[in-house]
Amino acid sequence: MKNILAILLFTISICNAQKAEKTIVTIPNAPGIVYEVGNGEIFESAIKIKNAKNKEEGIDAENKYLENKYGLINVGWKPFGSEFYEVKRKTYNLIHIEILKKDANIENEMTSVYFDITECLKGK
Repeated sequence: MKNILAILLFTISICNAQKAEKTIVTIPNAPGIVYEVGNGEIFESAIKIKNAKNKEEGIDAENKYLENKYGLINVGWKPFGSEFYEVKRKTYNLIHIEILKKDANIENEMTSVYFDITECLKGK
């Protein structure tokens, strides 16, 4: 019985850890855009873009967020693909990026970031 309880508590703690808290962020080079920021590693913690008027502003807001975090595009990072997903009536853009290291002896890092772009597609 103790083992079952321990496994249950462990499972609950993992599920709660995956539901990352979100923080509201604005970026100077993206006036009017509000980001509800999770860690962007999974759908549930995607970076939600708010106040973008259409798909083009949403894509621009994604790039500005990544530039704010990793530096200028093609200098600090570069994209190498993206995919769109619909999950539970929400639309996500999963962007794959390569984080460029200034030191040639250090290997570049690959990562992916989920953005919730549902509001951008409504065309306010």
